[in-house]
Amino acid sequence: SNPSEFRAIGFILPLGISFYTFQAIAYAVDVYRGILKPERNFSDFSLFLLFFPQLVAGPIMRADVLIPQFQGRKLFSKENFSLGIGQIALGIFKKTMIADPISDFIEPIFANPANYDFAACFLGVYFFTIQIYCDFAGYSDITINAGKILGFNIPINFKRPYLASSSTDLWRRWHISLSTWLRDYIYITLGGSRVALLRNYFNVFVTMVIGGAWHGAAWTFIIWGFICGVSLTIEKFFFFF
Repeated sequence: SNPSEFRAIGFILPLGISFYTFQAIAYAVDVYRGILKPERNFSDFSLFLLFFPQLVAGPIMRADVLIPQFQGRKLFSKENFSLGIGQIALGIFKKTMIADPISDFIEPIFANPANYDFAACFLGVYFFTIQIYCDFAGYSDITINAGKILGFNIPINFKRPYLASSSTDLWRRWHISLSTWLRDYIYITLGGSRVALLRNYFNVFVTMVIGGAWHGAAWTFIIWGFICGVSLTIEKFFFFF
């Protein structure tokens, strides 16, 4: 190759950076608000940030939930092992037998939608809803139950989201740890519902746009957050009246 040519240097980011960044922010804010006392044990604090079962894709853990679980010995439980292995197998099934094959099917459609008719694009969008749920919920099943086997209680992250009765209900069921994080550290910080009505709508909208930006540095994620914000704002408007 020509030595005078410049090559782009990609940035290598730590695995799961967004999740432990969110956990660190939550910890700092909770300490600032007086909800938590600062953790004096550096090992426990480091383990809280880098707890491996949920490091890659969550759930986002709170310090007051996880750090106390580091105290004392963890004893092997046959019941937790049996339940955990079964749920891990279910999570692997969701991921490898449902999500991954669907991903192979829809990826060409999303890559070149102009090459497909309306029916194919519609099916691509429909199957994407199944793929993204089985991918993420499957990983959450693996995470939660790996923690269970090790003697840790990791809160659920999905609660039958596609049975939700509204957009608000959906976000109470989908990626619960992220939804509650956005509520507690963005929405409430902006004033939550303790403000004038129009400002409350603004708080809901901005929170969802920030949630979209968290998913990735691309305009598509911003637009997705914008759509979610508009949906929740409209729903809140009609519900209020």
